[in-house]
Amino acid sequence: MKEEPGYPDEIKNTLTREDRETHINWTSEDRGAKRATVYTDDPVEYAKLLKKGHEPYECNGESAFFEIEYRLVSVRRNMPKRKVTEAQRRAASEKMKKLNARARQD
Repeated sequence: MKEEPGYPDEIKNTLTREDRETHINWTSEDRGAKRATVYTDDPVEYAKLLKKGHEPYECNGESAFFEIEYRLVSVRRNMPKRKVTEAQRRAASEKMKKLNARARQD
């Protein structure tokens, strides 16, 4: 018999999309221990964390706390928006049309 996890497979709350939050927190001590704490009350982020194999250490059905490896946290620089010429846009459009037509035939 498969053992049920000690946490729900989804969280539910009455928060609006604008009010849902996810926080990633670590201190110098956490960094030394190579751990970060994640708090979320967003059902989408909760599901992502579960799908990636993380288990909450605290969950009340509306929000949850996870502890993840510090190396999984990535802060990236802003990337400049790619500038595409009209000719490149047309070429990409034609390429996608051909790919979609081939996919429909299969």
